[in-house]
Amino acid sequence: MNMNFFNLKDEKNFLKYFLIIGWLSCWFSLSYNPENIELNTIVSNLSLKEIINSLRGISQIIYFPIILFITTFLIFKENFLKKKSNIILILLILFHLMQFVGLIFSENQNLNSYYFLSAINVILTALLFKNFFSEKEVTILLNISIFFLLAIFIFFSSKYLITSILNAQNLYETWGDINIISSYEVPKPTGLSRTALILLVFYNTIKFNDRSNFWISSLTGITTSLIILFFSRTINFIFIVYLIFYVFFYKIYVWKNIVIFLRNFLLIPTILIFFFNTSINISSNFKDNFNILEINLFENKVTRDFPKPKNRKSDTYSSGRFDDWKNIIKKNDKILIGNGVMGDRFLINQSASNILVYSYASSGSIGLILICILSLLAIILIFNLLFSKKAKYKNPYLLASCLILLCLMFRSILETSYGIFSLDLILFCSCIAIITKNEEINKNESI
Repeated sequence: MNMNFFNLKDEKNFLKYFLIIGWLSCWFSLSYNPENIELNTIVSNLSLKEIINSLRGISQIIYFPIILFITTFLIFKENFLKKKSNIILILLILFHLMQFVGLIFSENQNLNSYYFLSAINVILTALLFKNFFSEKEVTILLNISIFFLLAIFIFFSSKYLITSILNAQNLYETWGDINIISSYEVPKPTGLSRTALILLVFYNTIKFNDRSNFWISSLTGITTSLIILFFSRTINFIFIVYLIFYVFFYKIYVWKNIVIFLRNFLLIPTILIFFFNTSINISSNFKDNFNILEINLFENKVTRDFPKPKNRKSDTYSSGRFDDWKNIIKKNDKILIGNGVMGDRFLINQSASNILVYSYASSGSIGLILICILSLLAIILIFNLLFSKKAKYKNPYLLASCLILLCLMFRSILETSYGIFSLDLILFCSCIAIITKNEEINKNESI
């Protein structure tokens, strides 16, 4: 590839490193609230922490025109959009573009356009990486994503576990008691459960031949136990489906494989969950004894019933989602183009918790059709790869990407997922880049 617009000897390497830096900036900007940009322009004396937080958001605004210019230049120079393998990412761009159109023609906050810019940054980065670099190099984006996922998982899971034990309560109830660290939001239990599942799927696929390794066994046991303890019904269901797939796909019928499987997915998690529950009970007994001692010391004979934490909408299996979906459909009067980015919050002041309902609220019928088509194309491609014997042995990243995409699509039934700028969208784009790159290579080889 010959690119002279940067006047560098190795323009391709420059583009690669630039895109990697851009990908890192997308990760660092996760959970950033664009309202801080307006706030920080008013306040002159900012602390170092506030400056760093502002840079997280501003980096996406700076990155957007640059990546857009590079993409436009390369479209005219290389015309890579003609490739059929790009159709999923192109449709994803159009889907997010429709959210921006909906934003312009609604009373929704213009500030939400920040999420549109960030989403386009992610998609264009994946698109360029997929079209101008080798199959091996494309996996860089997924490796970076997994590194961040692992760091997030270790850091926040430890906070959850410590707080849960100290407060003598389960992990699901602990979220509201964890202090917000720096400018990052504390992930919800459902989010960390998703993270645990993605890590489990990735490492058990990439390191299948090393599944008896101490570190892989430990990671599998820890992620499995936390998936159970975080009690996300959606993730637990996906996890069970994954285990069934894992057994049949890898033919875990040999005695040695059965032993490793039972140790990693049953024995280690059972031991870890037992120790966790024991710690909770010890902490609970200690707190009860301490409260009794405190009452006796002050000779206070008045007993008080402290309110129990509310189980958020636990009266129905759907956690009230069906009512939310009905309200969105009823209140959305912009049937064709929707209400723009975060249109669900504009209509009912909370998440739609479903990618199709979110699409209808944010980008109308047009966006709904786009997300259905691109998701269907992705599913067809995934199943073609999964039932191909070559995919199983050729590239473990290919198989891992297929499984991660299926997890995200299952999750999108009860979450917004890759419908908006988020961790899910970053994973979705990096995995789509890998599987469509493979499709492109296979077509070239057949020719």
